[in-house]
Amino acid sequence: AGFSPSLGGSRGARSRSASVHDVSLMTPHLREGDVEEIHASTGKRAGYALLQSYTISTWAKVAVNDRDFPVAMFGLCVQSPAIGVPWMIVTNEFPQIVRPFRRQCRMVVEEMQDQCAMLANMVLATNTTAQRWLEWCGFTIHYRPTAFGPFNKLFYPFTRQRSV
Repeated sequence: AGFSPSLGGSRGARSRSASVHDVSLMTPHLREGDVEEIHASTGKRAGYALLQSYTISTWAKVAVNDRDFPVAMFGLCVQSPAIGVPWMIVTNEFPQIVRPFRRQCRMVVEEMQDQCAMLANMVLATNTTAQRWLEWCGFTIHYRPTAFGPFNKLFYPFTRQRSV
């Protein structure tokens, strides 16, 4: 995938291909809202779910800070040419690079959309930070709560359809 290695900005934020080592570096620093969402949707520990997402993705990238520490991991699990499942998990250090990353996030979503006509996933109903981010990236959140996951927590489906 052709995502730009530079995220812009003065803090040296950039992206690169993700690795298993990035999963282990990020796990102790994951944002609480993401940890809650992972547990609610899978019943699994966050580190295990992050590794699983990384492993089954068609591609996965990390955004790193100026110390080359991964502060966000994002990827795409292609179900078919028609449907892909985008995901993103961030650490508590993500606010350090949020501005430069925000300038590039729509390009990342476009790159995902080039591979699949429809992007779809679920977001925990209480994870308003993630919901605002998804809307910024051009996703439509369907604010009809759906019981999902092993604990039947409320989630909202979100989608993004390729323009014709």
